[in-house]
Amino acid sequence: MKKNLYSQLRTKNNLTDAWKKVYRNGVKSKSIDTQKAVKKFNIEYDTKIGTIQKQLYEDRYKFKPSTGIPIFKSGKDPRPIVLWDIRDRVVQRAILNIIQSQDSVKVYVNVPTSFGGIEGKSVRKAILHVCNSINSGLVYHITSDIQKFFTRIPRTKVIDILTNLLPDQSLIEILDQASKTELDNLSQLGTKKELFPTYELGVAQGCCLSPLFGNIVLHEFDKNLNSNSKDIVCYRYIDDFIILGRSDSLVTKAFSNAVRLLTDLNMGAYLPTDGSGKARQGKISNRGLDYLGCSISTSFVHPNKKSRNAIKRRVKLLLKDRSSRLKSIQSNNWDVDYSSTKTLQDVSNILMGWGNQYSFCNSKRLFGDIDIEINKYLNEYFSEYSRIKKELTNNNNIEGLRKLLGVHLLSESNCDPILPLGH
Repeated sequence: MKKNLYSQLRTKNNLTDAWKKVYRNGVKSKSIDTQKAVKKFNIEYDTKIGTIQKQLYEDRYKFKPSTGIPIFKSGKDPRPIVLWDIRDRVVQRAILNIIQSQDSVKVYVNVPTSFGGIEGKSVRKAILHVCNSINSGLVYHITSDIQKFFTRIPRTKVIDILTNLLPDQSLIEILDQASKTELDNLSQLGTKKELFPTYELGVAQGCCLSPLFGNIVLHEFDKNLNSNSKDIVCYRYIDDFIILGRSDSLVTKAFSNAVRLLTDLNMGAYLPTDGSGKARQGKISNRGLDYLGCSISTSFVHPNKKSRNAIKRRVKLLLKDRSSRLKSIQSNNWDVDYSSTKTLQDVSNILMGWGNQYSFCNSKRLFGDIDIEINKYLNEYFSEYSRIKKELTNNNNIEGLRKLLGVHLLSESNCDPILPLGH
């Protein structure tokens, strides 16, 4: 009989390990609010982890309602992101740690052709397999996305599967609660609330458990499309999949099978002919194909145009925003995040993360071209920074200069004296 999994879930080591993962992801988040929330939690994380552990031991841990945020992109339906309370993210991650460590679950989800949300798998490995298949002669392809994937996952069906794989009702019960989506801002969302998952159908984008649920529900999809032929293969990373084959007819037939399998799950895939731009079909030429943010051919792998434009736009907008905020340095609206030191650190971290993400690419020239563009944005920022610095210097405003640089003022430290405040 297995050791009680719920007991493993609530150990201090597991909860602390879960917190470390939540923290690492949180400080790299694009959301300033998320960054601040994890940093605030981190100040007394040991005490807070102890409180969570006590509540789990006493079977009285309750998940808070989450916040639904529709992320708008030009020409696309809003992306329904769900933000959870930090302590709930810790518990969700702790649950995931236990579930994905079980052999019964590993066998179920660790399909050789699936790469997203699985320990030991990565985009790098997915791209490597794609390259190897192309070089073996599978030069025809169809790439596509599963439409509205997370909101179509049959949550209760996945819970039933995990109930059979994991004989611990206490763990299943808290997993059920952790994977439900209860929003605290439904009235504010208006008609956009229909984008978000319900109790029974769908899981939340923004929850670490969601990729696991997706991989479980697509277990048969992965097996069926890679069953018995060396002339066709289907690789999947969460909801992005690519079919490679030795002929266009083989690829078309396999894609029809994929659509049928998804239809049985009440899901669908974008078609190469629907004009969405999310699906493409053809023979791999010198121009290559796009998959998982990469352009891939027989001779090169590099970040695709969309990804390159996205990183330039992200840095440009951040620097433009911080530049405009420099003017508020002498107001009550000033925040240390607007300082030059923090701004340059944020830009560096963004670029480092993006560059490391594409460390497997073989085109240094493209990275150099992006650096040239980034340098232009930095020069524009430095111009405004120099103007503000000169103004502060001329006014002998040393405190303002310290704020501009991000050097803490002791006079602005927290003040909670145990005796009456002195002079």
